[in-house]
Amino acid sequence: MRALSYQVCACSYELTINLIADMLALRQDLHELLELLRQTGVGSLPLNENPSAEAIERDTTLAYENLTSSQASAATVLHLLTSAGSSNIGR
Repeated sequence: MRALSYQVCACSYELTINLIADMLALRQDLHELLELLRQTGVGSLPLNENPSAEAIERDTTLAYENLTSSQASAATVLHLLTSAGSSNIGR
């Protein structure tokens, strides 16, 4: 019976050692992932935040307004360039 007890303890000890080794490897992998995300700029984004519906709507509205403004500016520039180009043709 004592031999079985030692085998169970040895097995439990081995499982504990393996678990600790796996946890350390996971921690290292997470650290490397975090560094990669920081280097690519994605790391500046919140990873564990669950935004509210209001925050999503606000951010979406702001992004849409920025896009609309950029498109309007691009249209103005295009209009100025094409009208300047057509006025030079007749000279």
